Amino acid sequence: MHEPIRSNYFLPDTMDNPIYPYSDSALFDTGSQYALIGQGLFNGQYFDRALYSAFLTYLHILVGQNFENLLNLQAIFFAIFPVIIFLIGKEIHSYTLGVSAGLLTILRGINSIVAMAWIDLAGPKMMMTDFPTAIGIALFILFALKWVKKPANLHFAVWCGGFLGLSMMLRTHVLLLLPALIAYILFFNVNISRSYRFIGSFILIIGMLTASTPWDIRNQSKGYPMFYMYYSRIWLVLKERYQIQGSSYLTSPYIELTSATTNQVSKTLATLPSNEIQDGICTSVICKLSNHMAHNLITSFVFFPSSLWLHNIWNTVKEASPFWQPNWGISDIPFSGYVFLFIHFTLFSLGIGSAWQKQKWLGLLPLGIFLVYLLTNTLALTSGGRYVAPVDWVVVLYSLLGSLQILIWLMRWIGYIPNKQEEYSQTEQPNTLHVKQFIKIAPALIMLASIGSLIPLAENLFKPRYQIQSAEQLLTSLKESEFLEKSGYTQEELTQFLKDPQAVITAGKVLYPRFYEANSGEPDRSTYYRELEYARVVFTIIGPYTIESQGIILSIEKQKFQLDQSDVIVLGCKNTIYYAPFIDAVVVFVTSQPEYIYKRTPAPPLQCPVPFP
Repeated sequence: MHEPIRSNYFLPDTMDNPIYPYSDSALFDTGSQYALIGQGLFNGQYFDRALYSAFLTYLHILVGQNFENLLNLQAIFFAIFPVIIFLIGKEIHSYTLGVSAGLLTILRGINSIVAMAWIDLAGPKMMMTDFPTAIGIALFILFALKWVKKPANLHFAVWCGGFLGLSMMLRTHVLLLLPALIAYILFFNVNISRSYRFIGSFILIIGMLTASTPWDIRNQSKGYPMFYMYYSRIWLVLKERYQIQGSSYLTSPYIELTSATTNQVSKTLATLPSNEIQDGICTSVICKLSNHMAHNLITSFVFFPSSLWLHNIWNTVKEASPFWQPNWGISDIPFSGYVFLFIHFTLFSLGIGSAWQKQKWLGLLPLGIFLVYLLTNTLALTSGGRYVAPVDWVVVLYSLLGSLQILIWLMRWIGYIPNKQEEYSQTEQPNTLHVKQFIKIAPALIMLASIGSLIPLAENLFKPRYQIQSAEQLLTSLKESEFLEKSGYTQEELTQFLKDPQAVITAGKVLYPRFYEANSGEPDRSTYYRELEYARVVFTIIGPYTIESQGIILSIEKQKFQLDQSDVIVLGCKNTIYYAPFIDAVVVFVTSQPEYIYKRTPAPPLQCPVPFP
């Protein structure tokens, strides 16, 4: 929590603006901001990955709109992650592995907060779904291990499925972990009786549905079919990545927006060299899939040390290692890098062997989940960076286990511990099914349903803050509040102005206001925060007038302004010249305290389009 936030692509502080979320981070936060003004998560629209936005809603209720305080509180909640890693290490081997993996996870979490200023990754102070997905998958693996070890404890299978269902509402493609785990239970755990294997698989599915059904019911109330969240994203991937035509029943502006944003962010960050390769010589589907799988596997290992020198984080990611540079190749790796890669692969392999010796197929469960998750990334034609963060901690687990195995051999060689063969831990075998085993399932199902219900509950905690008013009603309210008189405009002038088809008047809540000097802005042409040739204030507005948020740009000289969370009425012209349309504001009336009027400078004639400043 005490590690300070660094400015990065998703939390920029360009021109010394306050840190506000941007791009994908802004998308998830805007979803929660709609709930805070009483219009429901994502303005009441369908969205399959709503868990994180619901979580942000509750954080906003606790700490308000200060994003540094919000991310500090988030880091406290996410501190459960190393604890879960400790428990997984204990399950597959020993307390020693658990403590080692937990401590290394803590250190890596702190480093990720520092390094997020320079590279594309996930961390406990990022407003993204990748890090909470890592927590969800870790809990999924933990309870899968617990159930396979003790099949009689069927409530572990409920929790396993429940955390899979919750994780699916963070990153939808974790759904493919379900058939992978069921196949593991049915075909790789022959020591468990057939009845327990089938019952456990069934209860696993029940747990998953229990956690996700409250949000599914909410979506059905909005006109979407039940279980739509289980296949809508698959249809989107087939359409966007494979150009397979077809309808996924209904469209959602938020699903399409996240797809477009993700593609643009990947290109902007330039952290996916495989994408550049496939655009050139890799044109077949098989080549693309192979390329992305290789990229996923490689980037799951490159966070390990690659030099004998103890570099600081900046030197590690910018100078000492080629792995964090765009378009790095085999020729860029120094000899010492090859030595360290060989060491890491050796330790990883030893860890797999040690886990097999200790737990047989149970010890390989995290490895299997790791590979299946990377495969789901591959099928979606995404790879590297933060996309591997939900599972790359598995590499840490097995590599540490390999190190521990070498230490055990050394201690046996010097006689510090007895020289004996490692014993295989047998799975506890229940005799028959008992009613008591099913009774324990009920509390788990109730708790999962309660956790899942917190998502739709988040959008029903506040009454609507705004009511839709006609242009005439908005102008009348401005006149009665003496705003028009202070602005120098008359109601008749503005009424005549609004007769232009491109003229617009809208109202709502201000989010993420930023000031930019001329020829400055964010490095992304797909947003209204982009670089432009004139000084301006840019902000986002949400309210009841449009389904999605709107971008507002007001040409103005630099001055102190208090806009964040303000209630405003904006008059201006629609600007559709750029990729991301916005409203070219002529005047912004701040109707909440402190009241203020911001006018475009230089003052333009009341006509559309607004002349270039």
